Formats: sequence, structure tokens, C-alpha cells
Amino acid sequence: MTDPLSNPVSKIYGIGEAAEKKLNKIGLFTVYDLLNFFPRKYEDWSDMTDLFALNEGELITFKATVKSISPINRYDKLQKCVVVVGDGYGMISLTFFHGRYIASEMKVGDEYYFRGVVSVFRGGYMLINPQRIRADKMSEGLIRPVYRQTAGITSKQIEAWIGFALRDYEKYIENILPSKLIKDKDLCSGKEAYRFVHKPSAMSQVSIGRTRLVYEELVLYEYGMRKSFSGISGSGKAFRIVKDDRAQKTVKNIVDSLPFKLTDDQKKALRDIFNDISKDRPMNRLIQGDVGSGKTAVAAVAMAAVASTGKQAALLAPTGVLAKQHFDTVSEMFKDTDIKAVYLHGGMKASEKKIALEKIKTGEAKIIIGTHSIIRREVRFLNLALFVTDEQQRFGVEQRNEKLSLSFVNSDVDSVHSLVMSATPIPRTLAMVVYGDMDISIIRQKPAGRKEIKTTCFSDKNGIYKHISTLAKRGEQAYIVAPRIDDNDEGDEIERYENVFEIGEEKIETQSVKGILAEVSSSPILKGLKADHLVGSMTDAQKTKVMERFISKETDILISTTVVEVGVNNPNATTMVIMDADRFGLSTLHQLRGRVGRGDKQSYCILQSNSKNELSMARLKMMCQSNDGFELAEKDLSLRGPGDFFGTRQHGLPNFKVVNVFDDAEKSVEVRDIMQDVMTAEDDESRRLISVIERQFSLRYPNVEVFRA
Repeated sequence: MTDPLSNPVSKIYGIGEAAEKKLNKIGLFTVYDLLNFFPRKYEDWSDMTDLFALNEGELITFKATVKSISPINRYDKLQKCVVVVGDGYGMISLTFFHGRYIASEMKVGDEYYFRGVVSVFRGGYMLINPQRIRADKMSEGLIRPVYRQTAGITSKQIEAWIGFALRDYEKYIENILPSKLIKDKDLCSGKEAYRFVHKPSAMSQVSIGRTRLVYEELVLYEYGMRKSFSGISGSGKAFRIVKDDRAQKTVKNIVDSLPFKLTDDQKKALRDIFNDISKDRPMNRLIQGDVGSGKTAVAAVAMAAVASTGKQAALLAPTGVLAKQHFDTVSEMFKDTDIKAVYLHGGMKASEKKIALEKIKTGEAKIIIGTHSIIRREVRFLNLALFVTDEQQRFGVEQRNEKLSLSFVNSDVDSVHSLVMSATPIPRTLAMVVYGDMDISIIRQKPAGRKEIKTTCFSDKNGIYKHISTLAKRGEQAYIVAPRIDDNDEGDEIERYENVFEIGEEKIETQSVKGILAEVSSSPILKGLKADHLVGSMTDAQKTKVMERFISKETDILISTTVVEVGVNNPNATTMVIMDADRFGLSTLHQLRGRVGRGDKQSYCILQSNSKNELSMARLKMMCQSNDGFELAEKDLSLRGPGDFFGTRQHGLPNFKVVNVFDDAEKSVEVRDIMQDVMTAEDDESRRLISVIERQFSLRYPNVEVFRA
């Protein structure tokens, strides 16, 4: 039976074909998706002001009666409509531009609630384009939710659609929390939680509803983590990797051949890994390292250790570009050994794929590198011992969505050692939320000889282009990152930033990849330089070609969205320009900066911004003062305030909708213990909960097939 919450949004009253397409554009496909599209903030209309006590620049909310409406001058291009209203204590003039609709809608004697900023004009108080709600429409409360306005959809439209969704589908919301947790934490019901956050009558209800939804989202996330990991490593035995003389010699030769000496942190991480894989209990370790800290080198040495004992190791990368880069790096490192590596990807010719699959099946291929192609059921490993996942969350759209087909002939081994690499530097308490059950090794040190990236803030784009032109004459290349693809695209990073920091009424037009590409191509300062662009909507094949041209120096400037952040490595690119840098979180800025500084040349990161917002500029100043991702993560945490109510959408962390990974760490620990009990118990409540949680999980993560034990 199909869950009604999985119905398309078009089933909701008021959503037609055009509106459905707009909602789909921002990732809202089902009723469940819409119900989980939470307000980014709330406006409290209950704090009323009397019209006899006003101050210029003050944001006021008041209830008043329409006294007069001036006719619109048909020759006025602005179609200015002036409405005078009074509340019994005073009168005020309201000016609406392009107000023809206002003039026809409002009637003398009607009562409205108004909200706006007080201005002074010719000695009198006035409001320009204030918000308005008919008094008879405010019966549901004076706390108004404000939703992200995007793709041509207004907050009011979303509010209305969610209201209809609650009316028709609330009855299908099921409980996924154990009764003991509900009782101990005095939680409201799931149905009440959605009502409280979408249609609150007081801010206290928002807090109550959010608390319930935090626990629900953590339960789903913990369920996914447990199912995901159990499908890879199981709960049985893994190969014990015991280094013999031949294996030790192979590893030593590879380490000695590296173009740099391993740092103490890298050596410690390797000791942690070798200690883990020397046991038959499956390793479950996270290597957390700052950008450029050498995580890949550590993983490569670990894979070499496994391969030199005759076993297999696999590396899963999130993109084809990154997978090919890893394959080239590993192949170079292993060129003087008998360790054979294969690269498996979706775009392979059938004949090439057949050969690669046969090498994996027979064990001739000791290292297997690729995207999700390496976890298809057609891939038959002979004796896989180590599985490395790069730049991944524990599960997600790109996660391994099919169980590995493991062929352990004549062996009681049924599990593999799991190693996850992350370039998102986060505090340990936060890592407990994201990676929960994993052991963690941290790499903070950078390889010797790397020059520190010089970071500056700049507003003048011509000055930036002159810098790029000067370095291009030396043969060096540059990245330029913009928040969105084109002028009609809202951009993920803009929304992400607004959920983290409140930017008030500041309205600055954000720049786009296509707009910058046109600007760069026509700039006399950059005449003669070739530019290309890279965006997430491109296919892997298209992205690979763009990167190949950039790495081979066919292009001088690569203009991109943040897709360039993950794993792209070009030592000749020495400048990273981030347009509208104030629109990005500190973590994202630091990750982008890490795309340069990969070689021995001096590298630069230029943060372009025209913002006058003090908080925004304080964050950019932090970037200029520190190259330490862990330090920046701590500073980012210290700046966060109560404005980030519904989730922390920071790049590199799970895309939680309600959970604030900084504030809800303690709840995450509670849920981890609770889910351990639920998933191992045999009582009726636990069995019912698992069944409901599975259904909810498929709604929350529709593109993820968790492993079935």
C-alpha cells in the first residue's frame, strides 16, 4: 500500500502543474517534502504598537481601520496608492507602489493588521509597502511563519499550501518514537509538532514542536547510519591484515617514494588503521583532516598494506572527476610495485568493463577505485578487506545504495574494514552527531613545504581581474566561484547562509556563474585568456572534460558553483576568487580555499563582497586571519545565535531540516542509545517502530536504499 504522504504535491489543494514544477525545482516532490519544508524564521505580530507613539526607523505592528484610499493617477508610472488608516489613537499614511491591486482590494472601513518600518516624509509619519493581513484572516494566531521565497514562489503561497496539506494529510503522520522517550521528555505528538511549527499561536509552541521533530529526525538518521554500516561491514569477522616482510617492504617503498614526508598526524592515523585492521573485528574509522592535510596519502598507504598481503581494497569517490583523480594518484604511487589497480565508472565501454570486472573477480586487481559503479551487484570481489569512502556522509544520495557482493570462498569472513575520509573539520562533540559510532583519527598538520594561502577581502572586481591577468602571464590559473548558476537560479549557498545567519533587510543582487562567464569573456583586462565553467547539473562526462581542459592548461580560468569544492586538484591553479563571499558559510569558504595551494607556488584566496553587514564582514575577516579549518569551525560555532532555529545547513554536514548539529549533540547521544535498544529488542513496540521508521526513512531519504541485514 502506498503511503499517502508520498503523494505528489499536485494532490494538495491549490497546487497546479505550474506550481508543482516550481516546487520540484527546489526539491519538493511529495506531500511529506512540503510538510518538512520548515519556516526559516517567524514574525511576531502580537507585539502591537499604538499609532500615537511612533519613532522613525522603528519596525511596528498594529491593527487599524482603513479611513481613505486615494485614487491612482493613471499617468503615474509607479501606480502609487496612498491609504490612510487609524487605530483610534492616531492616523498614519501607507504608500503602496504598483498598488492598483491594493486600491481595488481594500475598502474603507475594513480592518487590517499592518507591519512595516516607520518613515518620515514632509514632517509626517508613513509606511512604504507595509505587509498587511485582513483582520478576519488572523484567526489562527499572530505568529506568522516566513518561508524561503524561491523559484517564483512566495512565503504566503507556501504557508497556504502547507495549511491544506495539514488539513488533508495530518491523519497519516505516524509515531516513530518509543513511548518511554515521549514520556521522559514530555514530548508532544508528531501531528501536534507539525502544527506547532507551521501554524503556531505562540513562539512557545514552535519550541515544543521543534523538540519533537529533532528527536524524530535523529531517529531516522541513526537508523540510516546503522543500516548503512551493517550492510558494508556486517557484525561478523573481517580479514586480519598481518604485515609480513614482503608487505612491510612494499609499504616502506611506497612511503619513501612520496614527494613529501609523512607528518606526525599522518603517521598516527596510519598506526590507528594498522592497529584496527590487524584484528578480525571490522574497523569503523573516520579520518578527519583539514583540506590539503594528506588524507588521500594515508588511505593509499593503508590500501597498499592490504593489497600487499594479497587482499583487495576499494575506494568509493562521490564524483567521476574525483575518482579518476584518485586512480591516477594511486597508479603513480604503485607504479614500482606489483599492485594492480582498476578504475570502474559508469561511462566505460562494455569491453573495458568486462575486463575490469574479471580482474576484480579473479583477484588480479588488488585496488578498485570508482564511483558508485564499484558497489553494483555485478561487481564480484574475491577477497575484499578494506572499503574506503571519500568525502561522504554515512549515507546519502551518492551513498553506496546496493549491498556489496562479497565472495569469501571457504572462509568464515563476512565483513570488511571500513575507512571514511572527511575534509570537514568539526569539533569532536559535533562529530558525535555526524559520525556517532565511528572511531576518529584527526590530521591537522599540513605536509612540509606548503606555502600558506594568502587570503584577502576585496570589492573591486577590476582589481581582482588584474591580479588574475598578472598571474596568468606567469602561466598560473584561477578559479572563480559564484553562488548560483544563472540569474534565474536562487542558489543553494544563498539559502544555506540565510539559515545560518540572519542578514536582516540587506538586499544585494548575487552573482551567477553564467553572468561572470560573460563578464570575464568580454573584459579587456582578461583579453586573450580562455574561460570555462563547471556546474553541478552537468553530467560526469561533461565535468571530466572541463577539468581535463583546465588541468592541461587549455583554459586559464574556471568559473564554477561550489561543485568545484569537492576533490578537484590542480597544482597550477594559484588563485581562488569567491564572488559574494558573504553568502557562504565559513566551512564552505575554507573548503573552496583548499582548492589552491596544492603546489609549491604562492597561492591566493580573494573574498569578493559588497556587503555592509557587520556580522558578514566579521566572518570574512576571520577567513583572512586563519588558515586552520578546525579553528574556523570553532569560531563559526561561537558566532551562531538563536536565529538558526531550524537546522544548521553547513556544507559538508548532513542536510538536516530541523536538527541543529551544534546544539543537539546531547540529543544525538540519547537517540543513539535508544536506537540500539529498539533495533535489538524483540518486543511488539520495537517491531512496530522499526516498521514505521522504515517507511518514514523512505519518505525522508527517497533516493537511499538502506542495506537489509
